[in-house]
Amino acid sequence: MLTSNLTDLFNAAIDAKASDVHLNNTPDGGVIRFRQFGQLTDFGLLSPQGMDHLSNLIKLHAHLDVSATGIPQDGHLKWTHGNQTVDIRLSSLPTRYGEDLVCRFFEDRSQVNDLSELGFSSLTKDRIATMLAQKSGLILVTGATGSGKTTTLYTCLRHILATRFCNIITLEDPIEATLENIRQSQVNPSIGYDFVDGLRAILRQDPDVIMVGEIRDAQTAKTALEAAYTGHLVLSTLHTPNCASSLLRLASFNLDPFWVHHCLKGIISQTLIKRNDLTGRLALTELLEPDPSTPPQDRLNPKNAQFYISFEEDLAWKVKAGWVSPQESYA
Repeated sequence: MLTSNLTDLFNAAIDAKASDVHLNNTPDGGVIRFRQFGQLTDFGLLSPQGMDHLSNLIKLHAHLDVSATGIPQDGHLKWTHGNQTVDIRLSSLPTRYGEDLVCRFFEDRSQVNDLSELGFSSLTKDRIATMLAQKSGLILVTGATGSGKTTTLYTCLRHILATRFCNIITLEDPIEATLENIRQSQVNPSIGYDFVDGLRAILRQDPDVIMVGEIRDAQTAKTALEAAYTGHLVLSTLHTPNCASSLLRLASFNLDPFWVHHCLKGIISQTLIKRNDLTGRLALTELLEPDPSTPPQDRLNPKNAQFYISFEEDLAWKVKAGWVSPQESYA
């Protein structure tokens, strides 16, 4: 049985390179699990009293209402362990046996300054750099939750700023790291400041490059495409696992096919896999650049793209380079 020591828990999670810590209630107490390299592993058990004490401590650090256990809440805190400072996003959920918590640990994105540091192959890195050199259009970074999309977006913005002087504005939910010389805005739906309103406000700020944290609905997608069509480079994310599903997702928004055809410059789909040296994870990537000459009915097939690298091809490159083991797989 574990003790309800918050320092021991968070420090152990950082040492284990966990991306998430789950605190789940059961009839007999609490179960703590770590997500490591994409897999859930049991860390230990807590007594009912220990679970309540630890949950309240975490909520206090994240500035949440400790007494509100019957509604979902979201919070944020920073944790320092040795020379590491980690951003932690907290989510609470009322369940049958009590209030469950999930703590998501974010690596220090301020230390990732170059595309090559993300684990891209040389070919993928060069193609992405070419995409980012364009003055207008829409570039999507897609993947599941926790696949490193925001880290990739931040690194792309730093790459743009290092290659040309321009006005870059982001719209995020939430802001997950401070980007030097980049203007960052955070949405606040509780007061009516959402992605659509934020995008419209940003367009009045004379931007060259816009980063939208996530395209969640048809209206946000339409506004992002309008921005791309009127001479801005727009970067954003979709919660889709690969390029084909990203194209289907765009189609589901019932957008003007001409706008999509004209504006979409590329899709970077990614998941994270273990490095050979076990020092962390790197991005396994699928990359698609649409072919402007492809008929609309054939554009949903990645094989008809102007340029395409599959997950399998990227994995083979990484195995050959010695970055990952031949046995490494991805979901």
